[in-house]
Amino acid sequence: MNRVDVIVVGAGPAGATCARLLALRKFSVLLVDKAIFPRPKLCGGLLTSKTVDLLRNFYDEKVMAETYETISREVFFFYKQQEICRVAVKKPLFFVNRQSFDHALVKQAIDAGCLFKDGTACCSLDLEKHEATLSDKSVIKFKIAIGADGALSKIRRLIDPTYLPGGFCLETEEAGCEESGIAPKILFGCIPSGYAWLFPCGIKTIKGIGSPLGNDRGKHLETFARVFPSIVKRRPIGALVPFGKYVKYPTSGNDLFLVGDAAGLVDPLTGEGIYFAVLSGVYAAEAIATASDGADISKVYLKKIQGIHKTISYMNLARRAFHSRYIHKTFLSTFGKSPCVMKFFCDHLVSSYDFCPTKP
Repeated sequence: MNRVDVIVVGAGPAGATCARLLALRKFSVLLVDKAIFPRPKLCGGLLTSKTVDLLRNFYDEKVMAETYETISREVFFFYKQQEICRVAVKKPLFFVNRQSFDHALVKQAIDAGCLFKDGTACCSLDLEKHEATLSDKSVIKFKIAIGADGALSKIRRLIDPTYLPGGFCLETEEAGCEESGIAPKILFGCIPSGYAWLFPCGIKTIKGIGSPLGNDRGKHLETFARVFPSIVKRRPIGALVPFGKYVKYPTSGNDLFLVGDAAGLVDPLTGEGIYFAVLSGVYAAEAIATASDGADISKVYLKKIQGIHKTISYMNLARRAFHSRYIHKTFLSTFGKSPCVMKFFCDHLVSSYDFCPTKP
């Protein structure tokens, strides 16, 4: 296939979703990724209920349920490594191994009729000639390109060459479960403007920290070693992530669209990215589908994506308020000890955006 309607670069949740939905609408779609699938992926692997509900609309529910390693209805909160409260949440939290989860999404895109090339990077994208040169030396003619190649997106440079991800996370996994069993742990007060986590994932535990990037990544390693001294000999994996800054205009005419992390779509308060990744993939596919009606695809996509942008802006304000010097300490040392307050936080700002004045 050297000529397609749409080429999607990056086969994470955003790219796979966009590719699947377009293939279901009978577009010829080529999905490419530089990694060989299934591939490991740095991520806590938490799916909130809003993400699972969204996935159910576009994927086979039974197939997706097989990727859920752990389902929890309780969360433990800590402040400076001292437990402050335990919360029974209204909506369950789902934990997945991203390697198998992402592969399941890709396989369903293939089942929909999408052609998939893994282990194949997109070396260059010429928007004037509508040509993509791949690492296997093939040249693909396309009508529309989707940049879904993550936080360090090369495709994004064609739209916004100055954008840089503003967050940094470190993570590793450890065999066995914590004494809390299937309940995740959230640790505040151990890293400025961020938090640490211990997420149950089947027979292992994912341990990590995340915060704004800062100037000294060495401090992140020091913090990681302090918070998780039992695994200090196992060097964690680090990655840059979007953090409160999105690409304002994630399109180049009607030729190129950015989705997911490539567009900077991550919740700056919680660090959750899969929900916006899937949703932006849906929006891009829906916008492209309007092409047959003669609509301006770029305008349609920008209008749809505004809801995500407004939600990120609101959550940015919430993050800055929550992590401000005095509010953070006062809140966690007083209100944070109340299960009712933390339950509200989990149910209305994590598992859903019920309390957000703008919804994506």
